[in-house]
Amino acid sequence: MYYMITWGNTQIEEAYVGRHPEEVIEKARSFINQWPEYQELKTEELLGYLLEDNLEFDLVQIKDPWQGDLSLNKAIEVYEKHSIPPHMYADQI
Repeated sequence: MYYMITWGNTQIEEAYVGRHPEEVIEKARSFINQWPEYQELKTEELLGYLLEDNLEFDLVQIKDPWQGDLSLNKAIEVYEKHSIPPHMYADQI
């Protein structure tokens, strides 16, 4: 099990993976910081917003063994087959 942050208008255009929610947020930080309103938020604050599904990005749990960093195509494939939305796991974090 691991976590993925995704972004895209009609399809996934960016994807980041990490073993823990905080790790994937840090990996995606340079991308997230493109939005000025998120630059000052701490990792924990971003995590709260992501778990509430209140941002432009999605944080999903992936119910599949850790595979390390993924290409965008592989991330999309894994997302489509194994993603769990925040409302189904947020109480576990």
